[in-house]
Amino acid sequence: MDGASKFPKFLVPTIVEQLKRGISPHFCALSVGAWIRYLSGFDEENKPIILQDALATELKLSELATQIKPGAK
Repeated sequence: MDGASKFPKFLVPTIVEQLKRGISPHFCALSVGAWIRYLSGFDEENKPIILQDALATELKLSELATQIKPGAK
């Protein structure tokens, strides 16, 4: 998997285009949220998830995910 490398190439331009058109990027936000959840390393039953992202170590993705507070705006 290569999630981190996909965001700047595909998801970010999609979000920008939707905002330009006055469309709320709900599904893009869902994608970001799901990706962050995946980075936490645990599923909804608190079972470990093996993080498979080529940039995970370089970007310290699992560390970033644990710093995100649920419900934060």
